[in-house]
Amino acid sequence: MKRQTNLNVISQERSGVFGLAILWIMLFHSSLRFDWPPLHLIKATGYCGVDVFLFLSGIGLYYSMENDPSPAHFYKKRALRVLLPYAVVAVFYEGGRCLLGHITPAETMANVTFVSYWRDGVQTYWFIAAIVVFYAVYPLLYKVIKDGNYWIWVLILALGYGAALLLYQDQAAFYRINGFVFRIPIFLIGCFLAPQVKRGKEYSLIPTALLCTVGAMLMWYLWIDCDPWFLRMYLFTPLSLCLVFLGSIVLSFLRKDGVIQRFLLFFGGMTLELYLVHEKLLAALRPVFPNHNVAVNGLAVLLAIGLAWCLKRLCERFSP
Repeated sequence: MKRQTNLNVISQERSGVFGLAILWIMLFHSSLRFDWPPLHLIKATGYCGVDVFLFLSGIGLYYSMENDPSPAHFYKKRALRVLLPYAVVAVFYEGGRCLLGHITPAETMANVTFVSYWRDGVQTYWFIAAIVVFYAVYPLLYKVIKDGNYWIWVLILALGYGAALLLYQDQAAFYRINGFVFRIPIFLIGCFLAPQVKRGKEYSLIPTALLCTVGAMLMWYLWIDCDPWFLRMYLFTPLSLCLVFLGSIVLSFLRKDGVIQRFLLFFGGMTLELYLVHEKLLAALRPVFPNHNVAVNGLAVLLAIGLAWCLKRLCERFSP
């Protein structure tokens, strides 16, 4: 058994970890209920899968700009990867709601353009609204990374956490955009660690795996009785870091052509599409099946997989 590993394993196993994260988020979005406390806790904290996304995104964006430092090319690739599938889903979903009379044309436009999120806290597309901001500022962050001004990172992280506390003083604003503000630090940490991941900084395997396991268990334990409730959001940063490191280590021991790896790579290859489609399907099924059960949730997953696959194939036609 190998004694050493390196940070590059996070990049190597990135797609598999993405697969685990989207499955966790889909479980969180489902209406399944678990009486066994550990399973209930895992489902209840599935929101943390978003933190995993953003941490890995911060790393992936660095690799992208290392290969092609042109901001214009960067924005074009991000628009095709994120905004194109989003536009397809949003137009169909919000357009359908408008045609059925559930929302007005003005509300439709506000939802599609993210105005309703920033202004009113409508959560339907909050994640897309957030990553648009993160991606918009990334070329500036990349310059900070390349210049090696690490003190700026300490300042930015402090401001990120401080903004979360200040936001709580304005309850209206807090409930509108707390999901975005509390995700600023994990994205910045991913950006900051990206050069070390690419260089493959080595570390001891077993102590790291044990530390991450204990850290994840501790974060889950603290989450149970955390009060006031919004402090739980602070736990998601260390929890996601522990799970990314641990998940990468575990996946590195699995055969690349094995069933588990292929299964996770399949889901990890269309995480955004699944995120967009699955939640909308559940929302559409709720009026028809008010009491969701395993069968209905299973149907939503199967439909989401099929639609997400089709959406990804469609959007790939527009990729260079």
